[in-house]
Amino acid sequence: MFGYFLLSTEIYIMIQIIFLLFFCVILQEEILNLKFKFNVLNLVQFFGCLTLFYALIILYKTMYYDKIFLNYLLFCDNLSFFFKFIVLFTSFICILFSWNYCEYENIKIFEYILLLLLSVVGILTIISSYDLITMYLAIELQSLCFYIVTNLKFYSNFSIEAGLKYFILGALSSGILLFGSSLLYGFTGLTNFLDLSVLFYYYNLEGYNLYYYDSALVGIIFIYCGILFKIGVVPFHMWVSDIYEGSPTNITFFFAVVPQISILSLLLRLNIIFVFAYLKDLYILFMFLSMLTIAVGTLGAIYQTKLKRIVAYSSVSNMGYILSVMLTTNIEAMYSVIFYIIVYNIISIGLWVLILSFRNQSNFAKFKELGDVVLLFNSNKYLSIIFFVFLFSAMGIPPMIGFFSKLFILLNIIELKMYFFALFIIIFNSIGVIYYLRLIKVMYFSTSNKFLFLADIGELKALFLVFLAYLNIFFFCYPSHVLILIHNVILFLFS
Repeated sequence: MFGYFLLSTEIYIMIQIIFLLFFCVILQEEILNLKFKFNVLNLVQFFGCLTLFYALIILYKTMYYDKIFLNYLLFCDNLSFFFKFIVLFTSFICILFSWNYCEYENIKIFEYILLLLLSVVGILTIISSYDLITMYLAIELQSLCFYIVTNLKFYSNFSIEAGLKYFILGALSSGILLFGSSLLYGFTGLTNFLDLSVLFYYYNLEGYNLYYYDSALVGIIFIYCGILFKIGVVPFHMWVSDIYEGSPTNITFFFAVVPQISILSLLLRLNIIFVFAYLKDLYILFMFLSMLTIAVGTLGAIYQTKLKRIVAYSSVSNMGYILSVMLTTNIEAMYSVIFYIIVYNIISIGLWVLILSFRNQSNFAKFKELGDVVLLFNSNKYLSIIFFVFLFSAMGIPPMIGFFSKLFILLNIIELKMYFFALFIIIFNSIGVIYYLRLIKVMYFSTSNKFLFLADIGELKALFLVFLAYLNIFFFCYPSHVLILIHNVILFLFS
């Protein structure tokens, strides 16, 4: 019974989804019979935000309990509560600031909010999963919802193409993940994370049976390949730019900030299990993939002219930075990874809220191309300054918060005496500055025959963007609260 108490957040969201589905179907039937106009989507968005807000409160009430429950299938600790809080908060922000987007794009399909809430349940389950079976089922629950919401603009060829690509490549990655899990189970007879950690940490499987040791390594590599696809690591990044561009911007906003949190938290748990037995083999794989990801993400963004594709390749390169220290066993590496995840989400939320807000006042057309932000400074000085702050933070320019995230990773790599790798990161981070500076050049110094008039973004968005910009600039003055929180999370992870 206590296990269901720890799952009260997920159960509450599921009950709200069922209630909203029945309520909206009945309400829509009444609207059709009475023949008056009423947008059900606004009501569903309001209740969706309210559901996530109350879910945060329920999560806060249950965060003081640590337990493995449901026959060792799920696990709740400080790490899971920390990442669940980030997931619920970012999901709340995504739905809240997508309100105007649905009005401008004339989207009236209320079911997509319910699908996003259902995907949040899957994401929360991924964070708490403590078995290969629950891990796979939770990832599939999340992915199936994403396949549908990618096609939200079913009248657009780009949206249909993006959804089809995502479905085919996602099914392939799920097959790879399931095949790796079956191999690992076939050669160890175990699926539970606790049992696997006991096997690989306390027993010398390599000395006991070398055949089982190498065969289990093959299964682990397949599992990692299936998981790394979900966060767009090279060479599994083929879907990122196309899906980001083809999906509606509010769905892209959700893709960019929420699912990566659960996959990265899952990687942290898996690394604690497998890293002690396969450190040399897996670290070479991760280092090679991170170098390839940073290079492709940095060089690929330079030649892009669309705003969403630039941010997509930036997301790919950021995953490379996180992956570069993911397999080190020291506490400092985990510290830098969790800190980078927080900073990456702050910057991503700010950039995507700005992209959602950029619209021409005359026809409310959204900004798609790089040239659409020409003379943004002359049109709205305050908004251009906030955009400037987020871009400088993404570059890693001091004293912005993005500088400290990359500094922690770089110091960790130097501490491991991997000087060539550190030099590689410095060089490609310097190259990555080019496409951010190109945005600033277009925004401040380019000339145009037409004058840009921006539509009003609203007080709530303005206040939220100012708050995020304040976090980016003044974090280095008062960093202690966040750093102590990350320290407590890491202590639970290693215990």
